[in-house]
Amino acid sequence: MMKTMRFVNGQYRIIFLLVGLTIGILPVCLADSASTQLVGWAVGGVDDGYAAILYTTNGGNDWVRQGSAVEIANAELGCVTALDAQTAWAVGQNAWGCSSIYRTTNAGLTWCRQGNRDSVGTADLAKISACNRDVAWVSGDAGTVLRTTDGGLTWQDRSPAGYSNVYLQGITALDADIAWTAGHDENGYAPILRTTNGGLDWVSQYDGAVTNMAGILSIGAADALRLWAVGFASHPPNNGRVISTTNGGMTWKLQFDQSPGYHANELYVVNTAQVWVALDSSIIKTADGGRTWEKAGIRSTPYATMGICVPDGSNAWASSANWGGGFINHLPADAPDWIDQTPTNGIATMSYVSFVRQPDYASMGTLAITVIPSNGIWTLRSPPVGYVGPLCGTGTLAGIRVPAGNYNVSFTPLPGFATSSSQAVDVNPGQTSIVAGVYRSRQFGDYDGDGKTDVALYSGQSGDWIIYLSDRGYQYVTFNFGGAGLVPMAGDFDGDGRYDPCVVQTASGLWAVMLSGNGYNIEWACCGGGGYQPVRGDFDGDGKADLAVFEAANFRWQVLLSASGYGPVFFQFPETQSLTQPVSGDFDGDGKNDPAVYDTARGRWLALLSGKEYATAELYTRQPAAGNLMPVPADYDGDCQADPAVFNPDTGEWSVYLSGCAYTQETRFCGRADFLPVTGDFDGDDRADYSAYNAAAGQWISLFSMSDYTSGSALIGGASFAPVW
Repeated sequence: MMKTMRFVNGQYRIIFLLVGLTIGILPVCLADSASTQLVGWAVGGVDDGYAAILYTTNGGNDWVRQGSAVEIANAELGCVTALDAQTAWAVGQNAWGCSSIYRTTNAGLTWCRQGNRDSVGTADLAKISACNRDVAWVSGDAGTVLRTTDGGLTWQDRSPAGYSNVYLQGITALDADIAWTAGHDENGYAPILRTTNGGLDWVSQYDGAVTNMAGILSIGAADALRLWAVGFASHPPNNGRVISTTNGGMTWKLQFDQSPGYHANELYVVNTAQVWVALDSSIIKTADGGRTWEKAGIRSTPYATMGICVPDGSNAWASSANWGGGFINHLPADAPDWIDQTPTNGIATMSYVSFVRQPDYASMGTLAITVIPSNGIWTLRSPPVGYVGPLCGTGTLAGIRVPAGNYNVSFTPLPGFATSSSQAVDVNPGQTSIVAGVYRSRQFGDYDGDGKTDVALYSGQSGDWIIYLSDRGYQYVTFNFGGAGLVPMAGDFDGDGRYDPCVVQTASGLWAVMLSGNGYNIEWACCGGGGYQPVRGDFDGDGKADLAVFEAANFRWQVLLSASGYGPVFFQFPETQSLTQPVSGDFDGDGKNDPAVYDTARGRWLALLSGKEYATAELYTRQPAAGNLMPVPADYDGDCQADPAVFNPDTGEWSVYLSGCAYTQETRFCGRADFLPVTGDFDGDDRADYSAYNAAAGQWISLFSMSDYTSGSALIGGASFAPVW
């Protein structure tokens, strides 16, 4: 009969903890976003022998020229990016024998030329997209794309192959890996290219026949999914157009068509909803992602408006370059029209204007990342424009205010755990979005979920359990669950990353499980009965142990799969020999346990491999040595595939056939006569260790793979106990 559960000194409930989550919102200090506090730069043509760089600390009310003919070349600068109050980049025409890239890190007191002919080439550069102080991308003529990941100390040529005749006038990047570039006519239509590996490979994403673009002058991303591009049409010629994508560039659609004959020269992406576009002589904007557009300001801006910047989502600046001189105009928040801010000693052309981006609190939401266990490491991939929070961290990230957009979070592998899969989430204004990263222990016998096997003993006479928990310095818990006629079959039956104590009455096929995820309450199920031998394993790869039995008389497995509501499936071995040793393990590395048998008479290992539609595979065959060899399959080499292995109880010899080394044999000695073998990863390095237990002496010994198989031993249990494995 099943005995009732018994706790000793309340230890069992105290050791196993439920993990709760509290999300807090970090306090946000609202900065003064008045336009008079904004820092920015504008760049343009040549005056007095060097290109113009203008600087303002009061929102354009006053502009100060920076640089000199010693610092800045006698060639037009076409783009500037203000990263923060101290840092800005500018690019322009080829000068002094190589492409022009300038950077300041001291608010423009000095501008340093970056690179040389060998590292940055001789192209005329059009645009620069800076992700942070270290990462920036540049594009230009002759199909040029350059990238730096160290603040410009070094530059890598990331020019796409086959585009050397194309002027790539637009580029936008989210990080060091993901970027888009676009340009002028290629076989009748403008190209759009995307990279996800730092420019090592580029993929064409644009069928020009769909939106009829002859030239793309600028491209901008709100996040990894939502982008806009502007330029002009092929038919009718020169009509300004805006196109967009909501799937990262897989498909594009036309959003705006300006007729007649006015180019769309530049765009500024505030967030996923708000975008501003500079046409030749006017500015348009959308507040709904491009479904509708309206003119910004009553009067038109000067002709050849080449730059647009809206750093706080409400104040806008535009720069113009034409035969009448260079102009800078400001549209204050909620103002009806543009204000001329052109300095009295203006430059002939003003190609671009850029202010330091400010938080747009109205379009922000909250992002929280939860990680279990607490040493799990998360990384934020390609965050939306305007994000300035941490890009990686360990453990839970409490709720922080972030720009609306699509966030992709990946998780770094941890030894002993199945890595949580990457997850993407949309953060909407005013809402909280949570990304939950749960690492599930994939180690056999891990009762506390720390990625290490725990030492577990069971007495078949009394039903007493003793479990030594590795995450608590091997403090032990004891309880009573089972008894005579019941065998232990522990496994993670509820998928919470912790093993659940389980006992099976083999005569009736009755399974009883104490679920760790349900307060260790007992649940019951039936599988098997007389003539069936219970076998443990996760046969459907859903992170939960399934109920499985082997019928030796018919060489057949029956498994109740948790992923399909515990519906039964049957696996039949074609062999007719006496296959007396059923075993299971993930022998093909697909994340699912495979039904297998060990033919003791001939030393054959046969498995029905789930990754090959359960075709019968002969894993290994070797004529067995004398003695009653015991199969002990586990992943001994850390290649995520179970290795065939046998233990000789007469000699303590382990013979392991390593799948990662073409099943080369490895021999070790752990134990001796009267020892029972135990498999498990007790040190958490993703390789099974060699362990054995002598019940009469209560002695446990192990060889730990992490420390080059040094031995350790302990006196635990007693004569009536046996290891649970």
